[in-house]
Amino acid sequence: QLQNERANLFGDKDPATEQARQQAAVKNAESQLENRREAFTAAQQRLAQAQASQKDKQKAKQQLQQKAAQHRQQLEEEARTAGFEDAASARQALMPEKTAQAIEQRQQQLQQRQLELERSLKDTEEQLQQTRSLALTDAEADRLLETLEAEEQQLNEQQQQLGAMAEKDRLQQERKAKAAGLAGKIEQQRQQYRRWAQLNEIIGQADGKKFRTFAQGLTLQKLTQLANIHLQRLHGRYFIQKREGEELELDIIDTYQADNRRSMNTLSGGESFLVSLALALGLSDLAGQHTQIRSLFIDEGFGTLDENTLDLAIATLENLQASGKKIGIISHVKELKERIATQIQVEKRGNGFSAVRVVGV
Repeated sequence: QLQNERANLFGDKDPATEQARQQAAVKNAESQLENRREAFTAAQQRLAQAQASQKDKQKAKQQLQQKAAQHRQQLEEEARTAGFEDAASARQALMPEKTAQAIEQRQQQLQQRQLELERSLKDTEEQLQQTRSLALTDAEADRLLETLEAEEQQLNEQQQQLGAMAEKDRLQQERKAKAAGLAGKIEQQRQQYRRWAQLNEIIGQADGKKFRTFAQGLTLQKLTQLANIHLQRLHGRYFIQKREGEELELDIIDTYQADNRRSMNTLSGGESFLVSLALALGLSDLAGQHTQIRSLFIDEGFGTLDENTLDLAIATLENLQASGKKIGIISHVKELKERIATQIQVEKRGNGFSAVRVVGV
């Protein structure tokens, strides 16, 4: 049976030979796999080098762009220092390059011509001296004098042209300096105008109402900040905010309704009392920056509060009392009589008389 199974699996093949052949194939495949791994590692290294090179080039490009931006900014600053609004205005004020080159070239030609005439004059004078030493005839001397005078006249004309060009250059420099001075004076006048315009925006009314409203707006802004601290302790739902565009108007922000902004007039009686109490406490803090305020009197308003809000308001006032303030409450609410130990009770009598009685002292 084993021989039959062997014959079915291998036929006429030798198992040992087949095993050796399969092992050789496996080794060959492993060798190829190792070669491909090495090639893949080398490719990864080349990729990393390329990426590093790309990063270096990008960094160099950014540095060049930064330098270019710095040069442009420096050019703009130098143009403003010279009295121009920007670099473009400075370029427009420059003399055309061709005209400047032509003037410079003409000046060089005149200077060169002047040197040539001076050399020619010197040579002529030397020749004249030599001629005089040789005792030449009068006619020849006259001709030499005529030539000398002609050369001198030509030299004078060249010098006049050179002086005219120098005068034009001097006038150009004076105009530039004058323009720079005028630009500086204009900028000073602009700064002074801007300061006066800003001052006019703040207090630009004869009766001072605009400035007074502006100052009151700043005080109201500080008051709302202090009041919101107390309002968060009284009722975490609302906070007060100064109305934008209005100097002395307040709005209420409802955090339970997606921070909806609405007028103070929309508050209920109890909510209005809590907001008013927070503003009163904030005003006490604001006024007490330089003076210690130790007392606070509240007249009515507790009758509009529900039970929970009333407890919260009383607890807040008790905390203020514990911090050193004396709190006075004027009210007919029965619950307050039960919560407050020290009381001044006013009892109505007949014929327009009343009796005062102190309780809890």
